[in-house]
Amino acid sequence: MLVSIVIPAYNAEKTIARTLDSIKGIVEEDKDVEVIVVDNNSLDSTANIVKNYPFVKLIVSDACYVGG
Repeated sequence: MLVSIVIPAYNAEKTIARTLDSIKGIVEEDKDVEVIVVDNNSLDSTANIVKNYPFVKLIVSDACYVGG
């Protein structure tokens, strides 16, 4: 069974690396875990930082918090 960890992010350059480092061990131990970061069109380097983590799927959204 695949488990997805979905992390919404907006201008999270100060915290995203620490967040991903904290769950890296889970992904290394369990191959049925995927990590997805949804970057909500950040104005900082959040997306570039996430790209340094090969186990993370990055989705860049330009919805700007529009949603349900």
